Amino acid sequence: MSVNLSWAKILIEQLIFQGVEHFCLAPGFRTTPLVHAIAANPKAKSVVHFDERGLGFHALGLAKASGKPVAIITTSGTAVGNLMPAVMEASADRIPLVLLTCDRPAELQKTMSNQTTDQCKIFGAFVLYFFALPSPCASLPKNFLATTIAEIVHHSRFPHKGPVHLNCPFVEPFLDEGSLPEPSLTRITHPKWILDDDEIDRWTNELRGIKKGVIILGAGRVNILPLSKKLNWPILPDILSSQRTLPSEWVVPYYHHLLKALPEMEADAVLYFGDACISKSLLAWMKTKQRIIHVADHPNRCDPNHCITDRIVCDPSQFCEKIAEHLTEKPKEWFLEWKSLSQKLEEAVLPLLEKNTEPGIIKNLETNQEGALFIANSMPIRDADMFFFPKTMCGPIFANRGLSGIDGNIATCAGIAEHMPVTAVIGDQSLLHDLNSLALCKNTKYPVRILCINNCGGGIFSLIQTGAKKKIREKYFAASHSFKFAELSKLFSLPEACFTEVLTDREENARLHTQIDQAAKEALCSSFSTVS
Repeated sequence: MSVNLSWAKILIEQLIFQGVEHFCLAPGFRTTPLVHAIAANPKAKSVVHFDERGLGFHALGLAKASGKPVAIITTSGTAVGNLMPAVMEASADRIPLVLLTCDRPAELQKTMSNQTTDQCKIFGAFVLYFFALPSPCASLPKNFLATTIAEIVHHSRFPHKGPVHLNCPFVEPFLDEGSLPEPSLTRITHPKWILDDDEIDRWTNELRGIKKGVIILGAGRVNILPLSKKLNWPILPDILSSQRTLPSEWVVPYYHHLLKALPEMEADAVLYFGDACISKSLLAWMKTKQRIIHVADHPNRCDPNHCITDRIVCDPSQFCEKIAEHLTEKPKEWFLEWKSLSQKLEEAVLPLLEKNTEPGIIKNLETNQEGALFIANSMPIRDADMFFFPKTMCGPIFANRGLSGIDGNIATCAGIAEHMPVTAVIGDQSLLHDLNSLALCKNTKYPVRILCINNCGGGIFSLIQTGAKKKIREKYFAASHSFKFAELSKLFSLPEACFTEVLTDREENARLHTQIDQAAKEALCSSFSTVS
């Protein structure tokens, strides 16, 4: 006798016990046992979306906002392949997803059976762990499913977070009356990456001996305040560090243009926390430094320039707190030199950031943001990294920078909005790429506000040097179009406040960025004597 439904109920119950709260489902007949198990479980929170690609990014947003694993359930065939973009992003950005891909049983594989393909290890190295379940069977050990689910969720969290894949074949009939005994519960405790006393002493002495250091905060959160109060080094925070609102006595705003205008700025060492930074000027400047110490809570290499000299794998906040306990406060003169240059830069640049320009739109969000901020790739994330430095506390800042794609941005925002209000700044091409995910924004727990900057194409290609003539650039790179999106709210039955479109001009934006670069260079070079 088939035991599909009993099997599915145990599987879902074990996922919930392991901390999986949200289940994202796309309609499909082969998912029938899991759908009924979720519907019968009052602890399971579920969302249904007709597009598996959007569904994957929706789960990504849920996991980004909560920090917890989120399950995705699809039927077999191309439905599974449609998850690949979100899986790739989750892999690169270390977001915990649990992929439950329903499948045809073994006897239908390699037989030309409808909607049947080889789903085993379909995501390759993009998942941290793969397991192929057998078809539901009463003869397996009682705790087989419990230990398997514990293992797969464990791998989505440790040694670092990321997607995992469980292939789930079911035989018909799906809704049977067979039963399985209740399994025992399996618990897995994860260790923390912490430094021992010897390493704390070693790095205390190292930092004590560095006179002129710079702190860089890449993507990710760290409690830098205990250490910054002792070191008094300038802090250069990436937009995705969500730490632009640290006390102003340490943060250096507009460092992208500062280092672009003055690449000769010196430092004895760089203390770098977290993941990749967006600013190319910052990355180029780091490449010239003799000593770069990278602290992260995972063992993955974050070093595209191959210039990091020391890597410390530990909890970054624990590192800051423990080291700070043994340091005495350093003088502030070094930081004040950087701050002075930054203030001159601000005075030169701010008058150029008019509200109807693309940088000005981003700048205006400093005083108009409620809840979280999601910034799409291409120009919005670059403008935000260059110009978004709010004076007061703001909510968390999100982006899909694992692989920096323009797909799935709206779906990701809808996922975030299950945990908090979110404002999304998105370009027209990113919007076009994910239009059908606007359907997800209608019933989110918290409101989604989408601000579309429509410059009728890929604006970034007006800035970067492709070597192509304008006619070729417009057609093959910018993918120029004439679409306007004023009717989208009506089409998807969204509140008018949910969607705003601002029209801009790509060429004018390119000229503005050139003007800003020139103003920054003139303001700094006229007053700069090498900081050394």
